[in-house]
Amino acid sequence: MRHRRAASTGAVTLAVALLAAPEPAPADLLSFSDGGEVQLPVEVDGDLVRVTAPGGTYTFRADDFRAIVPGHWPEHEWPERRSRAEEGDAADRFRAAWWALEHGLTDEAVDMLRAAHRADPALEPPARLVAVLDRLERPAKAPDLAPLRKALRSEFKVAETPRLLLLHQHDEAVASDRLALLDRVMTTFFLSYTAIGFDLNVPPEKLVAVWFAEESDYLAFVRKEAGDAFLTTRGYYHPTRRVVFVTDGSNRPEDRRLISGLRLRLDELDRADRSLAGVAPSARVRLSFTGERPRAVTRQEAEQRIRALRGEAQRKLLLAELERLRSDQAAAVHELVHQLVIASGLSPRYDRFPIWLHEGIAMQFEAFRGGQWAGLAEVPGHRLDQWRWLRSEPSIDAIVRDEGFGQGYAPAPYAAAWALVFHLRTRQPEAFVAFLDQLRNPRPGPADHGAAAFHAVFGHDSEALRRDWVAHLQTLRTPIERELPPRSRKRPPGA
Repeated sequence: MRHRRAASTGAVTLAVALLAAPEPAPADLLSFSDGGEVQLPVEVDGDLVRVTAPGGTYTFRADDFRAIVPGHWPEHEWPERRSRAEEGDAADRFRAAWWALEHGLTDEAVDMLRAAHRADPALEPPARLVAVLDRLERPAKAPDLAPLRKALRSEFKVAETPRLLLLHQHDEAVASDRLALLDRVMTTFFLSYTAIGFDLNVPPEKLVAVWFAEESDYLAFVRKEAGDAFLTTRGYYHPTRRVVFVTDGSNRPEDRRLISGLRLRLDELDRADRSLAGVAPSARVRLSFTGERPRAVTRQEAEQRIRALRGEAQRKLLLAELERLRSDQAAAVHELVHQLVIASGLSPRYDRFPIWLHEGIAMQFEAFRGGQWAGLAEVPGHRLDQWRWLRSEPSIDAIVRDEGFGQGYAPAPYAAAWALVFHLRTRQPEAFVAFLDQLRNPRPGPADHGAAAFHAVFGHDSEALRRDWVAHLQTLRTPIERELPPRSRKRPPGA
């Protein structure tokens, strides 16, 4: 399970260069007048703005937005990139495939990788990547679920792909969507780490995840399995069972109340709208809504008030649904990456990597764009915000000693770990690979081999590294921040 070096140095250099220069892709960027920004595809029809979200289409008025920056999704840009790559050679096709992979277009990347390999079977790294794809496409063995089901003591349905198995308490379509997401992440993980030179094991058995519908059931299970310290988590990778456990935010009482209240408001507005159908333009009507005093208004005033309240309710509903979806999906992806680091042999044993590195690697896969997984090129906005809200600049020595880790979730050390791994893998990728290689193949020495390996690769001048790291993070911007007018962003409670 050693890192490959000599056989394809040029290919690894090409892959590392691409890893070090992620190219963010724009999308339609929307900033609401009353607060909130999203990345979603839109269709503008006169004064109407139709926003396509994972849960359906929302229709707003143009004046509901302070800014709309037209752009395009990577899916929309891909056909042109694919055409240009097909006119070039195998290396051009590999570059296009890598762009697609970095932006969450896993299926498109796989097709283009195979096209690059067909064009030049000897070209590396496509030859090794296609070999990995071939192994991933072979069905894995079904695991014995009896001990796990006994521990769960609840009813769970089964959904599966050739490589993944999901025990869940959801609709089949929802479970299928979750599996498709996890499958894309798994493929991206294997391709990304193989491209930079690691020989990974494809697990012989399907990887198992458990998805609870009720947060209370998840918390009861986590308390029994891991203790009270992990009750702050939304997901948990059990290193002994080698199973992922996650919960569903839609059934959290506070989220359920918020979403239910907004949907009731929209139903109330629909009823009020229908009641105006036979009212003469000059007539006055009695307008009464939950939370407001009844009042007599003209039909035009009533229509204006209904339109304003509908825009407000839809804005809040869209933002709440997107945040819940992002949070749930990010937790599932995060825990899957923990699982993959061990199952693939990237870390031969769980304790071979320090905790900060385990968490930092998992957080690299958390970027979402309008409810869709965005791949590795995009910066996870919630992690960047947590980094900016740190009360003081982190100490690298404290991070590599795992200070603040191992007792559940705490935003500050996690934000620092995400930021450090992001910096190392994008600004010092060759050294990052060497660091992983040292951890995987430790030399006899200090018990704290994680810190020793870090300093052996990056040196003992942690202050110089810290300055470079902090300066790099200060330049990071999400697409919304790059393109939309600035607006102050409040720090959420507990961040």
